[in-house]
Amino acid sequence: MGEIVWPPCVSLIGVSKATGFFGSVFSSSSMKVFSVSGGQLQYSNHPALKSINASTAAEKLNVADTSRSWDLKKLTDLDGFEYDPRDAGCTGHVSVQGGLYGATFQSHSDTDVTIVCELDPTPLRIQFLSEEHCAAFLALVNLHKDCCTRKFQGQLGKEVEAVTSKDKAAKEAKEKEAEEKDCAVEGEATVAQE
Repeated sequence: MGEIVWPPCVSLIGVSKATGFFGSVFSSSSMKVFSVSGGQLQYSNHPALKSINASTAAEKLNVADTSRSWDLKKLTDLDGFEYDPRDAGCTGHVSVQGGLYGATFQSHSDTDVTIVCELDPTPLRIQFLSEEHCAAFLALVNLHKDCCTRKFQGQLGKEVEAVTSKDKAAKEAKEKEAEEKDCAVEGEATVAQE
């Protein structure tokens, strides 16, 4: 398996919504900066979003300025982005465990989706500020998910190969030991006959 070439990354603003009955009743929605990069999905509270109400965000923010594409090898693409996830003032940082491996979606509308990943079954519901942001986010999540699958399968293949090699070496060592014992027993029998 060759080197994995990760797709472009994105950081954008969205509303983190509670899931489940109790969560939706007892929790409030909050503005977050979400980032998809290197097979990971991360999000945090950004200081520039403290005064933004989740229910009026789409009207108060210039939606075109709330997302930024960037590359893992060129983090400077984030320089000047008002909602840069590298900002030292970001709090409540969360990274989806196991990355986007096995990610599935449930769409609630053109801007509202729930994501569940295979290694982190906690659902994450996100309301995006526009249909375009939602579509771009889901497209990138799918690309990163595919890379995660290849990476996981490649790693698993290496581990299986290592175990198989160890098992094969152990089996050959046992066979050689048994063969040497057989030769030793035959030699003792020949000596005893003489």
